[in-house]
Amino acid sequence: MNEILFNGLVGQDRSLNILEKFYNSNRIPHALLFSGPEGVGKHLAAKNFIKLLNSNLQDETKKKIFSQIDQFEEPAIKFICALPRGKGETNSDSPVGKLTKSQIEEISKQIKKKALDPYYRISIPDANNIKINSIRDINKFISLYGNSDDYKAVIISQAHNMNTEAQNALLKNLEEPPSKIIFFLITDQPEKLLETIHSRSWTVNFNPLKDELVEKILEKHYGVEPREARYLALLANGSVSNALRLKDMDIESNIDRVIIILRYSLGRRYATALNEFRLAIEDNNAENFVFLMNLIINWFSDTVRHRSIGKVVYFEKHKETIEKYNLRFANPKNDKIIDSLNKLTNLKDNNISLNVLIMNIIFELAKLSI
Repeated sequence: MNEILFNGLVGQDRSLNILEKFYNSNRIPHALLFSGPEGVGKHLAAKNFIKLLNSNLQDETKKKIFSQIDQFEEPAIKFICALPRGKGETNSDSPVGKLTKSQIEEISKQIKKKALDPYYRISIPDANNIKINSIRDINKFISLYGNSDDYKAVIISQAHNMNTEAQNALLKNLEEPPSKIIFFLITDQPEKLLETIHSRSWTVNFNPLKDELVEKILEKHYGVEPREARYLALLANGSVSNALRLKDMDIESNIDRVIIILRYSLGRRYATALNEFRLAIEDNNAENFVFLMNLIINWFSDTVRHRSIGKVVYFEKHKETIEKYNLRFANPKNDKIIDSLNKLTNLKDNNISLNVLIMNIIFELAKLSI
């Protein structure tokens, strides 16, 4: 187990062993596609691997390059992420050429936060896509540093945010890459990347972290109290980033609202259920919608679990309500509702109105009482 490669990473031994084999065999792919849930260590793995490739440099040079890697700084790292579009910006402008001073400062601040905290989620206002300007800017980076003696990295964070035009522009770099520039395409939605991108990259899959690992990270690195860390880990789906976002939400009040939504939906009081749903997700926020849906799905997981082994994991506070529900609605439909709710939740990516989606969810829940 290489100390540089594994440093700070937990729960990803299989993925890191693949990278270590590349290093030991001296057969380094020019492009690596790190695929897996957000918040499980993919960015840190990229940093550690490029450090490993430079680990045989002389001490002073290595120290300087490692510092640049740690900060996502050029020339060691070309870091690319979604950026806002400036007023009057064209595809021939530089990625930040038409942005305001405050926008550029915010971008720098966000990238620094990500560099310091591998589980931090970059949040730049109005940054929805990775611009073709940013991809074309890679050519300038290659021309400056492509013949360097040390390894450089191009890290494309949330690579699925590239549109088709940007992905096609990237293909030109992947087809004729310099020998010591490694591309890292980091994504939790690899299906949005072109097949030609996949075929020119080596995919390394990263797994969701086990609950106990998320719990330990929250306690050790973020000072979360053990009881809260345990609960957050249960709801985080194996992602430290998810757990940190949940920490900033009022989970208890959302859990109470889930009970209310279920009660009104099962009672077929559609308008009231819709109103409660809207209050919960605030301003049609898609992230809040997914969070609420995960809570509802966890509720049904608890009902199934309680019915089979008498145990409640997520809704311990409402165990009595679950017991009453199972007595009243003990029918085979309950086992299928989780799959139906997951499918409806995933439809949010299909540009369907959230109000339409919510009403379909309420109707699906109401079927349980028929």
